[in-house]
Amino acid sequence: MPPKGKVAVAGGSLPTKERALFTRLLQEYETKKYRLGLKTADTILKKHPDHGETLCMKGLILASLGDRAAGLDLARQGVRKDLTSFISWHALGILNRMDKNYEESIKCYAQALRIEGGTNLNLIRESSYMHVQSRNFTPLIDQRITLLRMQPHIRSNWAALATAYHLDGQLKEAENVLAQWEHTCRDVPSSNYEHSEMLLYKASILFEDKRYEDVITYFSHISTSSRIVDQRAMRLLQAKSYLELGQLDEAQKMWTKLVQENEEDRGHIQGWLRSKGVKLDASSEEGYATAVEALRELRSSFPKSHSAQRTELVYLKGDAFAEALEAYLYRALTKGVPSIFSDLKALLADSAKRKALETVALSLLDKFAPSTSSDEPPSSYLWTLYFLAQFYSHTSQAETALAYIESAIAHTPTLPELYMTKARILKRAGAIEAASHAMEDARLLDGQDRFLNSKDAKYKLRNGQAEEGEAVMGLFTKPDASSPLADLIEMQAIWFIYENGLSHEEQGDLHLALKRYAQTEKIFEDHWDDQLDFHSYCIRKFTLRDYIDMCRWEDGIRGHRTYVSAALRAVGIYLSLHDEPSLATPGRSTTNGAAGHSNGTSEEETKKEQKRLRKLEAKKKEEEEAKKKKEAAAKAKAKGGKAAEEDDTPQVIPDPDPEGMALLQSNQPLEQAERLLRSLQFHAAGDARVWIATFEHALRDKNWLLCARALRKSTGLLNKSSNSSSRDPTLAGRVHVQLLQLLKGMPDLAAAPAEVRGGLEAALEGIKPASEVSLERVNDEFLQRTGDVLSHARASLVLSPDASTRERVVASCIGFASAPTSTLPALRETYRFLLSSSSPSVSSTPLLPRLSPAASSEELQTFRSKALERFPLAEMFMSTEGREGKRVERAERRKGWEAVKDGMDGVPA
Repeated sequence: MPPKGKVAVAGGSLPTKERALFTRLLQEYETKKYRLGLKTADTILKKHPDHGETLCMKGLILASLGDRAAGLDLARQGVRKDLTSFISWHALGILNRMDKNYEESIKCYAQALRIEGGTNLNLIRESSYMHVQSRNFTPLIDQRITLLRMQPHIRSNWAALATAYHLDGQLKEAENVLAQWEHTCRDVPSSNYEHSEMLLYKASILFEDKRYEDVITYFSHISTSSRIVDQRAMRLLQAKSYLELGQLDEAQKMWTKLVQENEEDRGHIQGWLRSKGVKLDASSEEGYATAVEALRELRSSFPKSHSAQRTELVYLKGDAFAEALEAYLYRALTKGVPSIFSDLKALLADSAKRKALETVALSLLDKFAPSTSSDEPPSSYLWTLYFLAQFYSHTSQAETALAYIESAIAHTPTLPELYMTKARILKRAGAIEAASHAMEDARLLDGQDRFLNSKDAKYKLRNGQAEEGEAVMGLFTKPDASSPLADLIEMQAIWFIYENGLSHEEQGDLHLALKRYAQTEKIFEDHWDDQLDFHSYCIRKFTLRDYIDMCRWEDGIRGHRTYVSAALRAVGIYLSLHDEPSLATPGRSTTNGAAGHSNGTSEEETKKEQKRLRKLEAKKKEEEEAKKKKEAAAKAKAKGGKAAEEDDTPQVIPDPDPEGMALLQSNQPLEQAERLLRSLQFHAAGDARVWIATFEHALRDKNWLLCARALRKSTGLLNKSSNSSSRDPTLAGRVHVQLLQLLKGMPDLAAAPAEVRGGLEAALEGIKPASEVSLERVNDEFLQRTGDVLSHARASLVLSPDASTRERVVASCIGFASAPTSTLPALRETYRFLLSSSSPSVSSTPLLPRLSPAASSEELQTFRSKALERFPLAEMFMSTEGREGKRVERAERRKGWEAVKDGMDGVPA
């Protein structure tokens, strides 16, 4: 909404002619005729160059055309010329809002309101949007009370005030507002959607306030329930309220109605079971008997419900479970349901059910085998092979899984899902290049499938083929885009941008990796900024329940796993740049290759840099050509006269740092890391990785108190294991190393101030070993307790970085390669640790102690041979000749089934 009001300037009003021009200027801004508006503003400024309001309006128009920096600067000049004009302050507030500077925008709106007198509805309304965007609930409530008092007849003002109280947590006040609104309603049609949503919104507030009896009473009134359009939402609230009150008979009636309406909603099935007294953790015999009886009734009541049959498998045990599983799996395999393993995967956490699942699947395989005389469809055998391949891959039996999937491919060699599963099996077995090749096979079988195209691109990125992955994605991006990546960034394809950053980081292109992580962060910032339009839209459309859910979702947007992972990766790179500033040199390879061997030679690095520069030069030429074409089109359009004046499309601002060199060559890497960590500490405080990274930053800053607090935080989160990231077994080892780093490097506390000493002792309470126990003993006890050889080795280097310790560490790592308890991820990190002296592996653990000097070629060869015996498919441990042989073998195999070209063997040209 453009600024409106009287045209007044410092030192007097504009003359009549210019006043009319200014009025036209406001209209041209309203109708988005920005080019004409610029001409009008320039006409006024020729005679009155110090007219503040015109300067502000010209700045507003320039910003609308894309030149925000010049527009903001011009508007600030205009405000300085006329500090008493609310139009100038309003325009500056709009500009700050466009620039995402919400706090400054709020100040400008407040000043405009003070000057205008506080009665301008547009100013108050726009200012309230800034407050809710910044989550300033107290002034938000005040402004919405003002709006309601000025316009009590408008229903949206009641809704706006109620949502303001709700977001602030004042549920009773929100309910009171809606109750007062309800009393003012007269002659409302029975099926009015807006009125219905307000009633449901009030009921949801009562439920959230745990006033369950009031919810039931509220819906019991005929005048209320008959006006509800969304009857299912009303019944769902009633059913949940009855459950919370323990009124199981009434709850069962409501849940039965809900299940009848949708038999496949597992939430409804769970609610029905709870209404029958079934507990989710039916561990006791009595609880198990209750669950079995309820499940029997559930099956008889809803015999066609597949969700009910699937829910049975959660509670049943023993023979009853095997019988129900066989019936469920038999139906899925005979009907050809590819996703059946994903459906049953959660049951594998129980060892008894995992064994039963394997037994049932193998028995069905024998039943469906072509050698048996069976009336079952031939595809049943194929889907059973497919299921067993997924099962054995998930249980880390890669060779068995490959045998089954190869049998399935031999049975039906044209099914893309089989090659996708083969790729997944190979990936888990460490054969990244072979997995990428298999996923490409899947894509080639169906070139029009965008999902297969995306999976192929992702596997290429994992294989270190960033350019090839981008080219594959280019098959489905806009043909007129400057590049596939530019179109993917515009579409906010977070997964590709993040994976692209990982690929560049693995290859040592830290500038491009940082750029991709920054672009990922920018996407989440855009998500936050995009909610601004919905603060008005949702109130107008009365989608109040969804509006509250959206605001709460936005509050946690920066806790999204992709944002957290990208930010932590960026933090790792910044800390590595602080440790080794030479990493900021363009083209320097800093990581091990995709196969895990030593870094490329300087010749290879030079070729890679030359290739990158050639690509950059070609990209610049394309951009210049596109710019010239656009200018030529603009000139051609200008010949049409007036049409050129109406071309008010904002110009796209080019990225000033497309290669990320400015990010890489930052003079303050610790400050950049701290900025990201502060955001993570607020939005993802429940992730142990955040506090592990916080410790690393504080250690470099020698902030011992923050080190201790971060260590205490991460230890507590790992003990809780509340999320998947905290359950990562490698995190416990990192925390152990950090504890010894702190205790070893921390200065003597006797000389520290009493406050600092007391804070450190309090932070270390419960995690610091007893004073009589040596740190070497703590390290040895950790190894005995966890078997984490790599973390024990790193901690040993922290405690005693001498030659003898190094020899023991290398020997223990080589012995770990053949240990039966070793896992592929652990061996991969151990191998990188043995290589990590010459260059830090930024892509894995850049912040932990490194081996110096690195392991010799003989020691590395011994480790690889032992690791290859444990994991024969892992390409990281293969020799160059072995990997090349596998590559040739795959190429020869593909030649046998590649599609013929047009015009050959009868194929139409």
